[in-house]
Amino acid sequence: MFRWDIVGQYLFAPIFLQAVWTTLWISVVAQFAGVVIGLFLALMRLSRFPLLSFPAQVYVWFFRGSPLLVQILLLFDGLP
Repeated sequence: MFRWDIVGQYLFAPIFLQAVWTTLWISVVAQFAGVVIGLFLALMRLSRFPLLSFPAQVYVWFFRGSPLLVQILLLFDGLP
């Protein structure tokens, strides 16, 4: 027989609820940061000045052209 009281005990444990809240908070902050960075990169790419548009083009070219797994490996293995 399935014990729903045990499931509820673990599902609504304070540490589990805190982990859910932390996950949601990190997701919202990452989403906001991504929108802000994307907005600045879009404005830089639309600029007529090469000092602004070229770095944004290189950044977009790199992250669009390389697989996510390669980016993760470079991030974790390439940094000191």
